[in-house]
Formats: sequence, C-alpha cells, structure tokens
Amino acid sequence: MIATASREETHAWVKALGAHHVLDHGRPLATQVNALGIGTPAFVLSTTQTNKHFDEIVELIAPQRRFALIDDPDPIDVRKLKRKSVSTALGAHVYTLDLQNGGHGKAA
Repeated sequence: MIATASREETHAWVKALGAHHVLDHGRPLATQVNALGIGTPAFVLSTTQTNKHFDEIVELIAPQRRFALIDDPDPIDVRKLKRKSVSTALGAHVYTLDLQNGGHGKAA
C-alpha cells in the first residue's frame, strides 16, 4: 500500500497504519511512484483534494484498474480515465480487496 503524507508525524502515522511506502503529496506523485520501482498502482483511493492531484492520478494509475474518491472536489474531467479504461467509483462505498487473489473485492 502506498500512502501520502507531508509532515514527519503523519508519515509515521500512515506507516503505523500499514503503508509500505509513503509519498509526499506536496511533490509530483507520478514521479515518486515511478521512483519506487514497483510498477503502476492498480487501485487509487483519493480521500481529499482530488481535483489538485487528479491529473497525476490519471498519469500513474495502471490501465483497466480502479479509481475511487470520497471527497467533493471541484469539477474534474473523469473522461481522462477513459483512455486507460479505468473504473471509477464515487462516494463512500467501501470494498474489501483480496490482493492475493488478483485484487477482486466485495462490498464490506
């Protein structure tokens, strides 16, 4: 799991919650993901400031995967995800993902 944090204490907090990698959301996200050398993310959940990070999310997410957001951003152009065939979920739907079984999930 990759999380973002910009302060030292929130970096430690998301690591304690189980993040394997922590990015600084004040810097370009796609560049940081590429630097990890782990490939492109299959699932992206945006909880806040989606409109600020949306173009980078579009850039970094793997084709034919899933994007979800739970905030209420200023308008974003979800058509940008179409060229990658990315599924989009809006709202507070919570899914449990079985990452060892191809990432298939079910509603929690």
